[in-house]
Amino acid sequence: MNRVTLFFGILVSGAIAAAAVLQPGTHAVKSMPAPTDGGPGESSDDLHRQQVWMESMHNHAPGVDWRSMDAATRKNLTLLRTRQTAQIARGIRPAELSAVPVGVWHERGANNWGGRVSAVDYDPTADRLTVFAHGGELWRSTRANLNWQSLNDGRYFKSNFAMQNFVRLAAVGTTPERLIAADDTAHGFFYSDDGGAHWTASDTTNYPANWIETSYMIARDPGGSQVYALVADNTTVPYQVYLLASGDRGATWTNLGAQGGENTVALFAMGQGSGLVYLLNGSTFDRIEPGNSLTALTSISSAPTPGANDQIGLAGGLTTGTGTPFFYAFYEVHGATSATDKTDVFTSIDGATTWTAAAATVPAVSYIRVAAGTSSFNPLIACYGSVNLFCTHDGGATFAAVNDWSDYYANVGTKLHADLSFVKSYLISPGNEVFFIGTDGGIFESTDGMQTVKNDNPTGLRSGQYYGSYTGRSAPYYISIGAQDQGYQNSSAPSSGNATFAQVVSGDYASLTSSNDGGTLWLNYAGSTIVDGAPGSHPLNSVQLNFPSWDFVNDGHLDKNNMLFLPPLLAYPGNPNSALLSTATAGTTENFNITQLTWDGADTITAATGTNNFGSSVTAMATAGGTFFATANNGSGASFFTTANPMGAWTQTVTTLPQGYYLTGQAILPDPSTAGVIYVCGSGYSNPGVYVSIDSGTSFNPMNTGMPNTLVHSLAISPDGKNLFAATDVGPYYYDRSASSWTFIGTGAPANSYWNVEFLPALNAARFSTFGRGLWDYDMGGGDLIFREGFE
Repeated sequence: MNRVTLFFGILVSGAIAAAAVLQPGTHAVKSMPAPTDGGPGESSDDLHRQQVWMESMHNHAPGVDWRSMDAATRKNLTLLRTRQTAQIARGIRPAELSAVPVGVWHERGANNWGGRVSAVDYDPTADRLTVFAHGGELWRSTRANLNWQSLNDGRYFKSNFAMQNFVRLAAVGTTPERLIAADDTAHGFFYSDDGGAHWTASDTTNYPANWIETSYMIARDPGGSQVYALVADNTTVPYQVYLLASGDRGATWTNLGAQGGENTVALFAMGQGSGLVYLLNGSTFDRIEPGNSLTALTSISSAPTPGANDQIGLAGGLTTGTGTPFFYAFYEVHGATSATDKTDVFTSIDGATTWTAAAATVPAVSYIRVAAGTSSFNPLIACYGSVNLFCTHDGGATFAAVNDWSDYYANVGTKLHADLSFVKSYLISPGNEVFFIGTDGGIFESTDGMQTVKNDNPTGLRSGQYYGSYTGRSAPYYISIGAQDQGYQNSSAPSSGNATFAQVVSGDYASLTSSNDGGTLWLNYAGSTIVDGAPGSHPLNSVQLNFPSWDFVNDGHLDKNNMLFLPPLLAYPGNPNSALLSTATAGTTENFNITQLTWDGADTITAATGTNNFGSSVTAMATAGGTFFATANNGSGASFFTTANPMGAWTQTVTTLPQGYYLTGQAILPDPSTAGVIYVCGSGYSNPGVYVSIDSGTSFNPMNTGMPNTLVHSLAISPDGKNLFAATDVGPYYYDRSASSWTFIGTGAPANSYWNVEFLPALNAARFSTFGRGLWDYDMGGGDLIFREGFE
């Protein structure tokens, strides 16, 4: 009798380990390295550098819409997943997997750290939260137990930028609950009537011609059928937003026309059964009627004229007793420096008949998206978010930070993480409300009018956005992770299922590398390199340890703005206390070099800069058999370099890698079993995303059969050279050597963006880092397999 093991993520990955809730007062508080521009790697110019870096990875020919290409691939892969899942359930092994090693997907966590969340819905009747994580996943839990579960592991929603939006419409009679989500890369809305298991595309007839981003999405009443959204069109700069309306629960949409610039139009639904919907367009305040007409209510005459980067925000409530609407309007004013940034505040307590400038301003502007909120019923309480969240409890007479971002690391259970994305209040009963606050570290809540907050993430909101991982090569196989704004995470003795991790340093980390099987670990922050001399020894309550570091600007005097946001780093073979770093030094002309860092084993890292000028930033490095390899962009493609002495001269071989243009080198992988064989991967939208050389890099040939046009972030291979894996923007792939073709192996793992893969010989597993769904293993090592040998 044929027998199979269905392998859908959390269903077979074992019991979820109990999350370790980090207690206040148990962590060291030294920030190392220091944050940049007022926030931990995710604010002001660093946010801009991160966006430019991510965009540059997706290199492509002019006129190519790489986002749409990825969206089309994901659509096809969704159909493939559905078919393969049905076949597996019937005991049939999909033909596409015939040459793929038998294995099972295991979720590895982190189980106690969430990533950025972008939107929230709360159902007071069911006491149930639904959260949209910026990594493309909807998560749900009751507030009572906070046992988070992903709703859409089979359908990934991708935002183009920092915003991610959805609405929930309640079940009414025989009409089921409906979730409606925006997918900016697919340029549309999608809805689900079965809790996220299946999704249907809304009618596209009246969408803006060049959809780029959904800035707002609200329901007039969760129990009704009317939904509104602001969708930006990139036909012009600045982007114009169009007001879209649906009267049939998101199935079809009416385009109500362009309203103004994306940054200067805000949409707000009062909720609380009021059915009131408002639009703030610059200084003009309108009410959107049930028939979709706009009624002009007033103008905020003293509001500042927004500058090019200034944003506006709107929030409000219904005053206790009278039920009179009150509002807060927020107008950002960027100063000459971040120290002079401010947000002007205007209030109305009479239903928008009159507006008054608040006595105080918020001493910051938002870096990610507008996070404006008020109490549901108390006009004295309002908040606006930036790196920190600022609130007033006296109607705008004063604004104060709920806490400084740095307070979080010593008190993760009771202090807000940095970088706010929303603040929203829900009325539970008259005079009783709960605030939810979205951050780059997940979701928080407050039940005392924003006097204190509580962390709602540590019990399984597994939405980590991971750049990469490194696993110790000997038992107990510690795991280190580099996260987007959730720091350098480490689990010294990971459990077999969803592991809990310590966040030992805050910020953004990538390029984890070791030359002594993990005894010493090097990694890059957005602005410095650190070294961990004992990466397998961090207890779960260790945060903000003082690691030796080398600051790009203060120590290296480098041109940080011309360096990659998280530059490549390579541990030096034979010398675990040394590493090579891609750098840029400014002089009469810009020089792009490799710098060798050397740690003295105590507190000091010294540096020596190589003599070779690569012409642009080195984008990838590797080494094998005493030879070093590197790639660097040259304007029309990527050049490949080799040397026996990385601090001296390098030999350039190919200049367009090799035939195609616009390939940005992301990873170089020498084959451990065959000398001279080298794989290179990168952006594959206008050319193949993977190439192979059989002559030590003198020439390259495409190796892209079966690989869709997408960004291939990373490659990993087994020591015998037989099993080659790829982490791509659209999912995980395996190279079928018998057919010389790549095979998608993501059925059973979450649909997400896969940024890194490492092969672990002792575990016989490929470990993948996703940018929104944590860490996952494709385990080929034992009896817990997709298909047992011979289908027994």
